[in-house]
This record gives sequence, C-alpha cells and structure tokens, in this order.
Amino acid sequence: MIKKILLINMPNTVINDYDKARYSLDRQSISNAPYGLLSIISYVRKNSRRSAEIRLLDLNSALYRAYRSGKTNPPNDIRDAIVTELSAFSPDIVGVSIMFNVNYLYLPLVSAQVKKFDRAIQVIAGGNLATSMYEKLLEDENIDAVCYGEGEIPLTQIADSISPANTAISNHPSFFTSTKLQSENCFQPVNSMVMNLDTLPPINFDLLDLASYKGPMLRFFQRRKSCTESCKEDTSLKTLVIYTTRGCPYKCCFCACHVVHGKKIRMMSVEKVISDVHFMIDRYGINSLMINDDNFLLDKNRAIKILQHLIEMKMTVNFPSLLIRNIDDEIAALLSQVGVTNQLVSIESGSEYVLKHIIQKPLKIKEISRAVESLRRYGINVDTNVVTGFPGETDAHRQETLETIKGVGFNWSHFLIVLPVPGTSLYNECKEKNYLVDDENFFSPNLADCNISTPDYDSEHIQFQAYFMNLYANFIHNYHLSIGDYDTCIDNFSHVLQEVPGHAFAYYGLMRAYEGKSDCSTADYYHEKFKHAIREPYWSKYWNCFDIN
Repeated sequence: MIKKILLINMPNTVINDYDKARYSLDRQSISNAPYGLLSIISYVRKNSRRSAEIRLLDLNSALYRAYRSGKTNPPNDIRDAIVTELSAFSPDIVGVSIMFNVNYLYLPLVSAQVKKFDRAIQVIAGGNLATSMYEKLLEDENIDAVCYGEGEIPLTQIADSISPANTAISNHPSFFTSTKLQSENCFQPVNSMVMNLDTLPPINFDLLDLASYKGPMLRFFQRRKSCTESCKEDTSLKTLVIYTTRGCPYKCCFCACHVVHGKKIRMMSVEKVISDVHFMIDRYGINSLMINDDNFLLDKNRAIKILQHLIEMKMTVNFPSLLIRNIDDEIAALLSQVGVTNQLVSIESGSEYVLKHIIQKPLKIKEISRAVESLRRYGINVDTNVVTGFPGETDAHRQETLETIKGVGFNWSHFLIVLPVPGTSLYNECKEKNYLVDDENFFSPNLADCNISTPDYDSEHIQFQAYFMNLYANFIHNYHLSIGDYDTCIDNFSHVLQEVPGHAFAYYGLMRAYEGKSDCSTADYYHEKFKHAIREPYWSKYWNCFDIN
C-alpha cells in the first residue's frame, strides 16, 4: 500500500493579525527554513522502496503570500492553505513539525482542520518540543501519534509498510500513541537516529519558495559593518543553509538539543560537506552558505579543512553562532577569508559561577576575551547573546556579566530571558519547585517575557533587570563610544531609532557620539530629543538607575 505523506511546516512567528505583523511581513522576514522536514523528505524519496509520495506545505510562505495578496484573516488563510493542499494531494498521513514554542500555538488549529477535512487522515507530530511534550500533545484528540526523536528512518519505514497508515504508525517503536501511554506495559520509544550523516542525501530545496526566506538572521550576517548600509539588501548573495553535525555533548541546563539528536556528536565527513555544497552550487547557483551548526568548531581539524575548501571555492560563509571557546587566530583568519565580518557568539553569562554551577556551560571568561581578541584582530565585529533569569542567579552575578561585557567590548549584546523549555533540566527544576509563573501558558515565544518566579526574584524583577542590562551594555557603556568609534555608534543608534522610534537611550547615545565628533549643533539636537523622551515614565524608571548628571 503506497502512502501519501504531507509534512507541514508550522508558522515561525505569531501572526494572528496582519496589521500587527506588518513590520515582519513587509521585510519578508521568514526565517528558519524547515531544514529538518526537507531532510526527511529528501531521505524518504531516496530510500523508500515503495516510492511513497511525500510533500511539504510551508505555512510561512502561505501566510506571506496571503498577506501580499491583501487577505486579512491569518487563521482563515491557514485553514484555506491546508484545505487546498489536502484536496489536491489526498494524503494518508499529515505530519506537523513542533520544534519550538511558537509552533505549538498553531497545533490545535492545524490538527482540527485536517481532521475536519477527513478524520481518516493520521495526524502525527514530531520535533524537539513534540518529543519532550508527547503526553501533552496526545491530549489533543486530533493528534494520533508523536514521533520520538529523528524522523527520517521512522517515516521511511512507515512509507514502506504494507499495513494501513494507522496500523503502521501504532506498531512502530518510534511513535507514541494514546493507547501506548495507557497500556500497563511501560512503552519505551526508540529514537531511530541516522548514525552516519554521510548517508543523508543532499537537501531538496526545490520544495521551498526560496524568495520568501529572507529573514532577519540572514540579514544580520550579510550586513556590512555600517548598520546604515546593513539595511540595504545585498542582492549579489544567494544563500542556502546546511547542517553538518547532529547531537551535542554538553549539558547546558536550558538547551533541549539532545532530546532529538542525542548527546553524542555525529559529523558529516569533510568530503560529504563539500559534495553537498557543490550540489547546491550546481542546482541552485548559490555563492553564499550558512552553516547552522552549534558545534561546527568542536572538531577543529575538520572545521579547518572545510573552511579551506570553501575558501578555494570562493564561497561566502556565515555562522549563526560559533563555539566561542574554540576560536583562535587560526580560525579567525579562516573566517575572515570566507567573508565573515560580523559574528555572533553566545556567552550566555559573564559570571564564572553562573556558567559553571548554574548553566553548566564549559566556558571560562578568559576564553571569551581570547576569542573576541582573535576575531577583532582579523576585522570581525563580535555580537553576543546573554541569557538571564536562571534560578540561583543573583543581581550580583548579573553585575559580573555586565563587567565582563564592558571589559571584553562587544559590538552589541543581545539580552534574552531564559525560557524553561520542556526536555531541559531547567524545566524539570522549575516544574519540581513550582517556579513556573504559568504552567499552562508557558508556550509564549517572547524571550522578553519571564515565566520563572523564585523566592529570590519574581518575574517582573527579571524582566526589568534584563532590559536594564541591555541599556547598561549597549547605550551607557557602549564599546564603540569607549574607543572613540563614533561613526559606528551613530549607525548603531540610528538603527535602534528605526526599530524603536523615540528610544530615549538611543538619543542619549547619539548625543554623546556627536559630542565626540565635536558636532555641537547635532549633539544639541539629540540632547533636546533625549530630554523630552526621558520624561516618559517608561524611560525615566531606567534612567534613574544610572548615576549620570
């Protein structure tokens, strides 16, 4: 029995109202191409013995097209896109990807619409959050099963089964069902991982509307050093994404990467990586590559060989993040040669205590300084991610982080509030100690909201502290101001005002930058802007925290 399988890429942003999402949609900011689903489809098409039909419905592109065509109701547009695809394809199985919190928000709408169209269709869910929250997902009567772990091998086996779809799924050792959960025999699922990544076929990007994927992450890495110029799209670059590793050996308390891909690192060979890049060049004409691995630098010799090949191929390369402890002069030189001018590194904290005893991240402050010095030596601007709000983290620890940032000198620091994601030790701790502010509504994707409240600090205090840290590091003690790089300051603060009109601290930064350039008239102009803006209660409550005359 040949089966038809439809995989749905869920929306990556909350779009309940087009007007509220206009900023993102106007910038075509669909990010996070569904690489996992593309990998599953490519794998099934290569390895299925029964030539199963498998397709992708990308709801991000569907919403973008609906917005562009003047439609006004995103939930209805999602339903219409699903009905159109179901009518044209008539699948036996619909798989929905629940990787992140925001994907979960759309699950009831999508699963209900599929079952409304045809209750015989088997609705299955997979991905990081689905694997961690299988019991929660199976409370939805419209979800028939949840795939545990990676999906390539299980879906290929389901596609090849001669049994009906519901039987094939319920009998498979990698799928949770309500019946299995209720069984007296304790069901132990199998994570059917692809152990040799060289057996993965090249990704078939033909399934995506690639023109829709011009997200903010890509813009960050393609930008020039000037933020003013960064707003101009570099149309000469045609970029695709590749993942060359799976798994993570580290134990960071807030990360759930290991839930699907395991704790043992698996890597494509150098030859496989380069072969796949040649495939993307020949088929899609790319001249730019985004390597989306958290642990690309874990095997330094392998990373060096890959970078050397990419230099020979004249390929521009970007990395969403790099393992900072493994960056040295040799790596920085190679990164510069593949066109990296801006690099994000995630330090998470600048407190040795928090890194070691709370986050459990194997990183030392001296490694941060050394890496940033190496990158800067080769002309690479360095941004960082900082995460705060961990149980056990104190205001004194947060001050240590600010002092580290001030001492290292990052181009820009991005402050996030930690999210207790199911499948992490942080979530387990918060659940056990009743630290979750709202256990039923923790699926908010907003990393500016705090869902943790401890006896030491409530969620409102953490939210205040996170934004205070942003103002301290990026505006009051801005690195470029400290070294007299006033032009970069002007670009950065002007960009902030484009994003947040009326930002009082951006006016303050511009005032100081123009004072540094001895442009008194422009400095006076921004001083007046600042004095007017700082009267607003929102800004004044932060300004009063700083001892500035």
